[in-house]
Amino acid sequence: MKMIKTVFAAAAASAVMLTGCSKYSSSYSAVGFVHNNSSDSAFMDFYKFEGTMVFSLDYGEGSRLVYSGKLESGTARIFYDSNGSKEKLFTLESGNEISSEMFLYGEETLYIIVETEDGCENGSLKFEVK
Repeated sequence: MKMIKTVFAAAAASAVMLTGCSKYSSSYSAVGFVHNNSSDSAFMDFYKFEGTMVFSLDYGEGSRLVYSGKLESGTARIFYDSNGSKEKLFTLESGNEISSEMFLYGEETLYIIVETEDGCENGSLKFEVK
């Protein structure tokens, strides 16, 4: 039984780098990490996370981005890009929570870029286009 736990912990802590057709790529090391990205929503929940995670969401005219997050320790900076320019959306620091929204104009793909410097613990982020 002990050997199985050790193998799982080693596999869960491995580093991952994902690239795609966009100019942004995900590269991170995580433990207890669950995430999903559909065309209109994305989320990530983690025990430990360090690096960069990129989500892409599609939106149409008159849409809004509804987002929320919480973080027990560390600092995460969240950016967005819908017109070729990376802009700061919010910063989440130790012990903080956020819940807000922003209006989106036109019809584009919205990139959400989550960046950490020294790692974060016990966090959750959620993004949804409505």
